[in-house]
Amino acid sequence: MKMPSKAKMNKMTDNLMKRCQSSQLKLMHREARTGDYSLVEMYANDLANVLCICHDIKNGNFVDAYDNWDKLDTDVRDMFPNTLIDMLDKASDYEYHHNGE
Repeated sequence: MKMPSKAKMNKMTDNLMKRCQSSQLKLMHREARTGDYSLVEMYANDLANVLCICHDIKNGNFVDAYDNWDKLDTDVRDMFPNTLIDMLDKASDYEYHHNGE
């Protein structure tokens, strides 16, 4: 079992964080103007979840990142590119088998 490229995962994670911050902040701003603060809170929580998972990936905590991604709502999970999730799945398997977690 080969470990996926950490550099490629980091680059994809950086791109995802930028894209999600931009899109979620636009949505939060739009909903704040309409007064729907429950949606603002939901979008903020979704963004926080994405950023936490991205930071886990960047810090090499692949098992935690994959487990937390798997627990997300479908809409939030769909923000992650399939290629990144495939690499994360392989990296979490590698981490699990080689670190005995």
